[in-house]
Amino acid sequence: MKKILVLFIPVLFLLVNSLNISGYATCTTTGDCPSGFTDNGTICEGKICYKQCYIYTCGNISDITWTQEFSDANKPHIKDQTDFDVTDSLGYTPTNTSRCYKFEYRGPSSNSCIQMNANESASPPNNCDSEAIVGFRDLTNLEDPWYKNIYTADSYRGPKYLGLVNKVQFDYMVKVARSHADGEGTSDSYKADLEITNSIYCANNSAICDAMAPLHNCTTGCYNKETRLRGFQGFLVESNSIDNTLYNGNGCGVQYVEANIGNYFTVKSSEGCSGGYYVYSAQANIIKYDTSARCDMVNEAPNITGVKILPLMPNAGQNLFCNYTYYDTENFTEQNSSYEWWKNNVNQNINSQILEYKNLTPGDLWFCKVSGSDGDKTSVFVQSENNVTINSTLQNPILYVDGNQSWNESGYYGITKIVDFDSQLRSALNSCTADAQGYCNISLTFFSNATGLLNITNINVYYDNPVAAVSVADTTLNLTALQSDNTVRLFEFTIINTGNSKISNLSWKLSTGEAILNSTQNVTLDASERLVSLIHYNYTTEGSFAVMANITYDNLTSNASLLVTIGNLLVDSMQELSRVGKVIVYEIKILNIRNESINNANWSVNISGADTYANKIYNLTSNESLYLYFEQNHTSFGEYQVKATAFNQNFTHSKTLTTLLKELVVIGLKVLNATSTRIQFEFLINNSLNATVNAINWTLNTGLTNVSSTTNITLQSNETVYVITDYNYTSSGTYAVNATARKNESSEDSQNISITV
Repeated sequence: MKKILVLFIPVLFLLVNSLNISGYATCTTTGDCPSGFTDNGTICEGKICYKQCYIYTCGNISDITWTQEFSDANKPHIKDQTDFDVTDSLGYTPTNTSRCYKFEYRGPSSNSCIQMNANESASPPNNCDSEAIVGFRDLTNLEDPWYKNIYTADSYRGPKYLGLVNKVQFDYMVKVARSHADGEGTSDSYKADLEITNSIYCANNSAICDAMAPLHNCTTGCYNKETRLRGFQGFLVESNSIDNTLYNGNGCGVQYVEANIGNYFTVKSSEGCSGGYYVYSAQANIIKYDTSARCDMVNEAPNITGVKILPLMPNAGQNLFCNYTYYDTENFTEQNSSYEWWKNNVNQNINSQILEYKNLTPGDLWFCKVSGSDGDKTSVFVQSENNVTINSTLQNPILYVDGNQSWNESGYYGITKIVDFDSQLRSALNSCTADAQGYCNISLTFFSNATGLLNITNINVYYDNPVAAVSVADTTLNLTALQSDNTVRLFEFTIINTGNSKISNLSWKLSTGEAILNSTQNVTLDASERLVSLIHYNYTTEGSFAVMANITYDNLTSNASLLVTIGNLLVDSMQELSRVGKVIVYEIKILNIRNESINNANWSVNISGADTYANKIYNLTSNESLYLYFEQNHTSFGEYQVKATAFNQNFTHSKTLTTLLKELVVIGLKVLNATSTRIQFEFLINNSLNATVNAINWTLNTGLTNVSSTTNITLQSNETVYVITDYNYTSSGTYAVNATARKNESSEDSQNISITV
């Protein structure tokens, strides 16, 4: 059994997006809002500012669509042969001040509904007529009702506020209907006046009432007031037609009437006569009023803040990125901003946000400057908060597989890249002699023209015989997923006859999670013979699918399964790029693996349960990568789970990184210089606390012995110290080197590298 190794090292590029923040500069407007309008302050749109006055209005009554909120059709209209003395409806209390209200009385449907019968045995004074009146009452405040100042009509048909009259049944009522019948000792139909449908209206200010017609029916105080409808049957001297003469004497005295209510005239109605009390509402819309008191803003130049070079500790093989925050008062989009890159205090005249690594040489000091532009105005150049010194790294690296060159790069090398040397490994395996366990030793050798550190990560190992094997009788079944291309997967499963005799009538099927594929004929295997099947399948949707291979032999069944994820938008990699105190910069790579563009891609980062989302969406072309840099100021020490997610409307994919944040941090351990067996090391110790730390010591384990600090170190908050020491090795070889800084046993950190002398 031979082992195949494939090495993957992720690719890294630099990309960061400036942050656009909405905002307006204000200017002073003059003038007041019209009467009844609310002053909502000054508002700016583009570069024009004006005073914003607004009002709720329901419009003209003829154009309003009313919604019924309440009804009481049983009272006070007369029905069920009930004598009509004093009767009240149920009450209704409006509360929504953004609505207009209509209180409506709807009289009986016709004259024939209402009949008046006389009691011949009673002898009322002459000229006493039957009188009926209907109106609204404010139960919240009887003596100061909300409709008190409503328009007073000349006609008795109303609406008309009666106020205090001679009988308490009428006090403080707004009349909407009135009728009477003449004669004494006779039967007569009521006049049609009582059939009138009348309403009073309510809005939350007088300006809205002004917009509603007719004005005399509208007032403003109904909100949070319980309003009922009242009907009353009484007597009136015929010669008097004004309501306040009710029970005023003149031949129909108060004393007589009070003693004989319901004894002389009674009013009854037939069944099924319609009428009653109804309340309707209409939604009021906000109407804005733009006063003439406006002012124009002058376009201001953008503001550039937080300029910083990333990464914070670059090497000669990494691009530099000039990161910053862009803010424009008028919210104009950034365009045509300018950049300067300065090396050793000399302007290199490079106008680009990204400085390519080909411009870098170890030991040089760089800073950048940014001038923001909105396409019209340009800001002054702002220099980066940090200067960076370029560290040494590999130069012209070469990878040898078993002595044969497999991969190489020209120039300084400091990025991350996928290196695939599968074919070279296979060639070496095919020519090697396996040991007793079936393994071969194949050397991987890296070469560089300059001293540097090469980190090898994500070494994936694949076997010809996967360990997920299942047996049925004398057979063995293996299932694996080989190459993939977008939604296409190539599955391989192997069936091995591990017995000593021939097997016949063996069948198989493969469930992809979307479809089931069956063998088209039975399989026969001799002893020790194997069947390798390759199944090509193109998924139609994205998601995670349970794939299962099944074999059936001699009425026995076994299967092997694996999980396949189909997605076009992937979080390809994420890593911690730099760390200063509690501030960590994370790099996230999002990859489109489709053969076409992906629109509306988005991302989020979750740290300890708190989500941060992108402030814009992205469109990625086929196989395009998006590199994001996320800076997080962690508030305390400890372990953090950092989860990056890429998603669109169809698919979501995530990766999680564990970050351990300590008080003391050791970073940047490297070989600074090498002469024969004398190696000079460099590493950094950072104090992440918000307070001074005393009595810090360090130890460098060279792989042969320890080199320790001779004096304690004191570091201010977020201060970093560079430690440089050398060691003369007594013999050649490969050594594990460790640098450790500690204050006490509970506060220490370390970093490891491997060197060859």
